[in-house]
Amino acid sequence: MSGGETYHIEPNRVRATGAEEFEAVAMQLSIDPSGVELELRTGALSTRTVELSYEDLDGVETVEKLSHALVLEADGTRYTVTNVTADERELRELLASLQGYLERAGARDPAQPDDGTDSGHTPRNAGTVDELERWVDPHEQGVISEEELEQKKRELL
Repeated sequence: MSGGETYHIEPNRVRATGAEEFEAVAMQLSIDPSGVELELRTGALSTRTVELSYEDLDGVETVEKLSHALVLEADGTRYTVTNVTADERELRELLASLQGYLERAGARDPAQPDDGTDSGHTPRNAGTVDELERWVDPHEQGVISEEELEQKKRELL
């Protein structure tokens, strides 16, 4: 990754769902004008790097109820990066930077609707995020199992 303003963040975990599925420890999240890079520990001795160019990103958003998570969507996979920052203002700044990079790269700015609505996300994304957030608290409290939460995610996504 090269050039321009760069963010280096040490988040907590990454969960990928969709075309590719995995859970990993997030060692570093780097964001700069050339793209997004996730350095992951996928096992005791194995690491992996996920590189996403802005041309490949279909959208970005934040989910505060998931420990200030950043969600990146690319090539049919949704990467949810948790504990990006404890500072909500910093998370919003990071999201604005990502959206600016997407716009400059010629990708659709996810903050701008493509369906004529005034929302910051397409109606499907907003509803999906809201619905997922409603299932997180019961899961964290042990009311529903991991399997039930995963089943609901598959239904929604």
